[in-house]
Amino acid sequence: MLAVRLYRLLLLAYPASLRASHGDEMALVVAERWRERPGLAARMSLIRDILADFVQSLPRAWRLERGTPSGDPPPRGSGRGLGADLRQAVRGLTRAPLFTLGATITLAIGIGASTAIFSLARATVLHPLDIRDPDGVVFLQSTWSHPDLRELERHTQSFSGLASWTNLNLGLERDGRMISVTGAAVNGRYFDTLGLTPAAGRLLHDSDDQRGAPPVAVISEDAWRRLFGGDPSVVGSTVRLGPGTPTTIVGIAPPGFRGLTLASTPQMFVPVRALPRVGTGFLAQPDMLDRTNITWISVAARLHDGVTPSQAADETTALYRARNPLQPGETPKSIRLAPITASALGLNSAEDLGRFVMVLGGATIVTLLLACATVANLLLVRAERRQREVAIRAALGAGRARTMRLLFAESVMLGLCGALAGVAVASGVLALLGQFELPGRIPIHELHLALDARMLAIAAGLGVTTSVMFGAAPIWQSMRLDLIGALREGSRGSSRQPLRSMLVTLQVALAVVLLAGSLAFARAVWHGLGLDFGFDTARTAIVTMDATLGGYKQQAVGVLEAHVIDALKVRPEIAAAGWSAMTPLSGELQWGVTVEGQPPTTAPISVGNDIVSVGYFGAMGISLISGRDFTRDDAPEGEPVIVVSDAAARTYWPGRSAIGGRLNLNAGDPVARWARVVGVVGDVSSTVGGHTDPKFYVLDVQAPAMFDFGGQHLIVRGASHADAAARAAVEAIATVDPHVPVTSVITMADRLRGTLQPQRLGLMLFSLFAGLAIVLTAFGLYALVAYAVAHRTREIGIRIALGASARTVLALVVRQGLVPVLAGLIAGTIGFRMSGWAIARFLFSLPLFGGWPFLALTAAIALIALIAMLAPARRALAVDPVAALRND
Repeated sequence: MLAVRLYRLLLLAYPASLRASHGDEMALVVAERWRERPGLAARMSLIRDILADFVQSLPRAWRLERGTPSGDPPPRGSGRGLGADLRQAVRGLTRAPLFTLGATITLAIGIGASTAIFSLARATVLHPLDIRDPDGVVFLQSTWSHPDLRELERHTQSFSGLASWTNLNLGLERDGRMISVTGAAVNGRYFDTLGLTPAAGRLLHDSDDQRGAPPVAVISEDAWRRLFGGDPSVVGSTVRLGPGTPTTIVGIAPPGFRGLTLASTPQMFVPVRALPRVGTGFLAQPDMLDRTNITWISVAARLHDGVTPSQAADETTALYRARNPLQPGETPKSIRLAPITASALGLNSAEDLGRFVMVLGGATIVTLLLACATVANLLLVRAERRQREVAIRAALGAGRARTMRLLFAESVMLGLCGALAGVAVASGVLALLGQFELPGRIPIHELHLALDARMLAIAAGLGVTTSVMFGAAPIWQSMRLDLIGALREGSRGSSRQPLRSMLVTLQVALAVVLLAGSLAFARAVWHGLGLDFGFDTARTAIVTMDATLGGYKQQAVGVLEAHVIDALKVRPEIAAAGWSAMTPLSGELQWGVTVEGQPPTTAPISVGNDIVSVGYFGAMGISLISGRDFTRDDAPEGEPVIVVSDAAARTYWPGRSAIGGRLNLNAGDPVARWARVVGVVGDVSSTVGGHTDPKFYVLDVQAPAMFDFGGQHLIVRGASHADAAARAAVEAIATVDPHVPVTSVITMADRLRGTLQPQRLGLMLFSLFAGLAIVLTAFGLYALVAYAVAHRTREIGIRIALGASARTVLALVVRQGLVPVLAGLIAGTIGFRMSGWAIARFLFSLPLFGGWPFLALTAAIALIALIAMLAPARRALAVDPVAALRND
């Protein structure tokens, strides 16, 4: 527990004998009290109590260590100095509550935010998989058929083991009804290859992945706790999976193991050979494990010692080509290997995810630097005010070392308070992050993030170092201090403060970077919400059910779907309804086709597609350009018909009508299926910012059986509101068959917002950090100008006495703050332009700066700067020349 680790750092200040005899017990008490107080306010109160106890007990502990009775005055050189310094440090900080609170909160935000984001980076980009020696495991960038995978296992010389898997949804019977859980079908050597050991029971073996082996399963630790209440007797028990197959749970996966893809965390692991009995959809087909023309299994492999990835790739490519001769028009396929993190993050999103986490990390580092600069500025202001205090101490005989010890104790206490409060801030940021998804549709809450102790130590160390360096400023100033002048009431030091001006410049520059990033993400979100995707996003909802979990065979699912549509026709909330195999804005299927008239030596074209029902286009609001829609007259045994998008019509039938054209829906089917184009519909985008690539639609009752994916997605368009349409759809399904589970309900507007979650997360964090930056920058600028006015009171009085106008005095004051502001604006603009490439990928091709938005940003910062300088400027204009000269 992170709080206990920090408390053990505090224990280092106690005598070694006390730590040896009572240290573990003291840490245990703190751990118990921390668990008993889960709320943020309760834990902040606990931190305060711990610090108060630390200050009171530390001097007593050292007195007892040296054998000095608590009531006797300690001899010179004893531990009294440390205890006295700590008590005086606490008194000094409590005498300036606003300074202490402001510095602590500022450090806590910088330390907590950076710790939380680095914890996210460690769980995704840096160390996404909790397996043995991940550097020795590679990911094969190709899916495999089951027979080809078996051949690779038998003949490979490069790999010591293969771990294959395919993610799927499994039906699990709980309390008399079937529920849908995420699962993975894996080979028998999956867990051995990854070097995992069970939390209880055993993991899957080769013997479990053989024909005729009894169905068994391994559950994740999360499923064990969430679905089975943490009951240890679940190991060895029997549950029903899929269509009701009795399956024995043989073990529990190790804690923290989430499979090999972060976007889908399996709750149950079953052998691949068990799929015909426990699977759903096309994966449950009896001949699926014997087909070589369908590739659906992902593979990771552990390299033999001494084998390089390039050598393994060459051997794997040779084995693959030996089993898969080239077809006419095909190009030779090469198997490429990638680090296993490519599997965890997703091949198509690994780069985006890494860059996005880097962007968030950069924002938090900027915030941490801003926090340190602000605390440094606060400490410099405090140092100026304590010059007279230091002078009095020196006049009374206090040595420089004694004063240094006191200031050091204050600075360390301040830094530790910021670090401890940073733990609470980091916990809050992690809870906030859990509401979002990362690029690649990775839900952050399923990562079960924990605070990274190393990053917390680094951030806290930077905060404490800043406190110590700038907290000791009065000592450095005392080395060149005029003791008599400092003791004179009303004396003034130099108004030139280059260090503080540099800190304000740094604050303004960092604020510009954060504000510009916030503006860029805001424009991206606004642009994404305003895109025309080619379908209705305002009144449409998606209701997903899984009929196989309700006991339906594949042939009966179509009848159930038709009954649901009939039930919806009488509902006034529904304007149109239809079914689809894929949900909008979640990617698309790729299907190999041959266009009639294409040369026979040409390889099949991979085209995006969807399998839809009658009424789908009306439910989606997709316009019909020419031809006709699907109808119920298009029977399963009739001529196959398809509808193509406008982009497909222009691409494959250029200069002529696509109506009547034919496509060969080979897709690995041994019998050629020629389908006739009967309609052309408008283009749609399958992703935000994506292109409208060619696409065709297959009628569900005519689709090959291999493309039954288990779950069914009902698209409903409401007469007025999407929410009302979604409720009506759920009620209709329950009316037709209450045993069919509805696995998800979401409006299209919510799906769109979910697709924009990376941009929304970036907007939220950058906006929060930018707001903090503006407040801290305004305060720093106010302090700089106010200090300058206070130290130039005599000069201003003389100028006014000599006839200087109010405009002249105002320009004198504003110039003091305007120079670092302008320098910061220039530095921040350059900094953002140099680092803006990192976020450009998430802006849907929008420019970083759109002219007037950046001008507005600059004007806003300048306006805030003028407002911050207003109060000191008014004070300067109110200077009485006679009073100013008399006081000096």
